[in-house]
Amino acid sequence: MLQYFWILAPLFFFVSLLYSSVGLGGGSSYIALLCLFGIPLAKIPPLAFIFNILAASVALYKFHEEKHILPRLALPFLLASVPATFFGAMWKPEERVLSLLFAAVLFSISLMLLFTKKEVKPKRTLQKKTTWLLSLFLGGPIGFLGGLMGIGGGVLLGPVMLKIGMASPRQVICTCSVFVLVNSAAGLIFHFLQGGVEISFVLLLGFAVLAGAQVGTSLSRKKLSFSLLQRIFAILLLVVSFKLSFAVFQ
Repeated sequence: MLQYFWILAPLFFFVSLLYSSVGLGGGSSYIALLCLFGIPLAKIPPLAFIFNILAASVALYKFHEEKHILPRLALPFLLASVPATFFGAMWKPEERVLSLLFAAVLFSISLMLLFTKKEVKPKRTLQKKTTWLLSLFLGGPIGFLGGLMGIGGGVLLGPVMLKIGMASPRQVICTCSVFVLVNSAAGLIFHFLQGGVEISFVLLLGFAVLAGAQVGTSLSRKKLSFSLLQRIFAILLLVVSFKLSFAVFQ
């Protein structure tokens, strides 16, 4: 994998910059890039978890400084997602099944990026009981997919929270940042216990991810339009999802 470093490093910097600017880890796009360069699917989740943690940690630190984080909003999601992340990481399907799952999830994420606007105001004030029930219901499936694939889950959680009207855009960004960090850490712990992480590759690309996150969180304080960038990521994920699907049926 080290032979791809000089190509992947600037791409990872770019992904980290853009995702961290909206409070996400970027796991889905790291996965897409690693897939495009032929990295085996079984080796991707622990790598993506580490990159998620690096990017989300920087974003979370910035949000904490600005006092945007609401622990009560993130807690019910985490109660359901963290155990589910472990179960997802434990599941080892055969390569064909894993490829189809990766393709389906990446395709779904691409559609969310294509059809979700960044600035959406809460539609209504949800009751506390309703918020908890929705959070527990959503947290489990997203955590399971995150554990299986190596995505933090923020890119799935964020659009759903905005569509439901659970919180303001800024609160959604902060909640996603917490969600990505905690669930990626949970998934990574499992993979470390299994001895499935290539540290040398992670350290090299980790510098690019950290640098991108630093720039991205600084840009998040400015008013920027991300519609074009969302579409670029969506196209990348679509390409990878079709590539994986075609490979299965060849």
